[in-house]
Amino acid sequence: MNQSNQNVLKPQKKLNNSQLDSAVKLFENTSIFKALLRVVFLAVIVSFCSGLYVFADQVLMQKVLPLNTDYVNNTLNSIGYFNDGLQTEIQNSAQNIKDIYGTNNGVINEITRLVNAGNSPITVFCTAISLLTGLGSAIVYSKALGFKDEKQIRDIWKNSFYNCLFFSIISTLIVLGLIYAIIPAEISNKGDPNSSQVVSDFIVRLQNKAREYAIGYCLIIVIFNLFNNYTIYYVSLLNSEGKNIIPTIVVLISNGVNILLDWVLLRYSGVLGIYGSAVATIISYVFSVILFTGYLSYKNFKNQTFMIYKNLFLKNEKLNLKMILYINGTGVASFFRNASTAIYSIVQLSIFASITYTLTHYPATYFTSIMGAVTPIYNLFFSAMIGILRGARTVISYNHGRGLTKNIYKAFWISTIMSFGYGLIFFVIGGPLLTSGSYANGGMLALFNIFPGNANYWDAVRLLNINMSQLLFYAFIISGMLYFQSVAKNYNALFTSILYGIILGVPLLYIISAIAVSANSIDIYIYAPIIISFLAGLITFGYTLWYLYLKKPSSKIKMKKIKIKKDTIHNS
Repeated sequence: MNQSNQNVLKPQKKLNNSQLDSAVKLFENTSIFKALLRVVFLAVIVSFCSGLYVFADQVLMQKVLPLNTDYVNNTLNSIGYFNDGLQTEIQNSAQNIKDIYGTNNGVINEITRLVNAGNSPITVFCTAISLLTGLGSAIVYSKALGFKDEKQIRDIWKNSFYNCLFFSIISTLIVLGLIYAIIPAEISNKGDPNSSQVVSDFIVRLQNKAREYAIGYCLIIVIFNLFNNYTIYYVSLLNSEGKNIIPTIVVLISNGVNILLDWVLLRYSGVLGIYGSAVATIISYVFSVILFTGYLSYKNFKNQTFMIYKNLFLKNEKLNLKMILYINGTGVASFFRNASTAIYSIVQLSIFASITYTLTHYPATYFTSIMGAVTPIYNLFFSAMIGILRGARTVISYNHGRGLTKNIYKAFWISTIMSFGYGLIFFVIGGPLLTSGSYANGGMLALFNIFPGNANYWDAVRLLNINMSQLLFYAFIISGMLYFQSVAKNYNALFTSILYGIILGVPLLYIISAIAVSANSIDIYIYAPIIISFLAGLITFGYTLWYLYLKKPSSKIKMKKIKIKKDTIHNS
């Protein structure tokens, strides 16, 4: 090694104790259960608050937009709601038509729910992108911290930082093109052949307006998703260093900023209306990145982190393509977990749009609108549950780097039990507790203006309980993804990640929908998510246990690690 490289490494030795102090204190001087409890608890809060970004947007759109007179009048005029005779035709229609379209607020709420349903898979795609760059980097970073290899830690920081930038730009361009294909597939514009021509034509105009708003909303979110990617990236790497409190505080603050701006922009931005929610979200992302940058700059000054900004300069050392590919390979399971779920949602909504009228004689967007209330509730609690995966993965990755097999097994079982417990609690709170029985008050459905007594209430309750029950089975899907990704078994992790959404989900949605049409019963298709999540959980958990206790894998991560280290040193 030449003299210049020795000079680069020399000051790093002086920083070793302060830079690794929080990680060693948490992961080596604390029991596995306590380390998991601390990391997972904070990771759940961060994930829950991250999900709250989107959830707050969707709730406030439902509650505040009707107060924005300029937006309401502009929207209703553009779809011809005040045309002569339309109101009379609506009042002479079926009860569900009167309930949904009979008032100004009812129409605005219907459009908003359709927008929520339409943009949900796009926001899931954006989250998938941020997880690939963020969690992939964090897993590799955690292992390097476990090895206490300062040179490789520094190289991972540098390469992962630029990987986040480049991948964000490329993925943004791809998703921008997908928006124009995905939204029309989800939001039907077939009208309602069961109503008069006047009402049916009006419903088509309403559906087209919902498409327009959903596309515009998604364009804003996707174009600025770079800032969300860096928010998740900073959170993930700071967690790897054992710095868990600051990311939690930053996310809480930025989430509060998001909610405040949401209310202001939705209420007072005039015809900007629904787009104000997207603008508020982007501002909160930018604010998060500024806070993290400031915090890390302070830690740079105090020599208490390996995430040193001056090491990002490219003039002395080029990027390592092999390391970038290794980071992305490690994070690809997280990407496909969310991306496959987004594809699953798109297919689910498109099938609803194609079979709803045939089997129920309701408007084609009837169940799509309900899913605009159900999906945000499910996604909020699902996001929190993913926090268990993120937190436990940090602990397992670090112990894998240290070669502590017993700790890995303990962490696997404790996190699996945690996942099921969280899933059970979230299912009860979000689903049947406040929606069913004589005491039902609508629960969280009321946040989306679906109340007991509405014509669509019990359909909404059924869909909500079915979707929330998936959390129980998803606890076992998480177990497989957690183990395989933490120990860099990338092909196994990829398999367990796409099993639910693509391998089982999409084919079974088409099969079950065909059975539903043959039996002339929409109920068969409505229960499809339970069947799919149960099978995916059973297969994933069974496969993981077989791999752990029968196959008894040997640890090969050190060979991969050494190879990357040599390549890195050679390139430097």
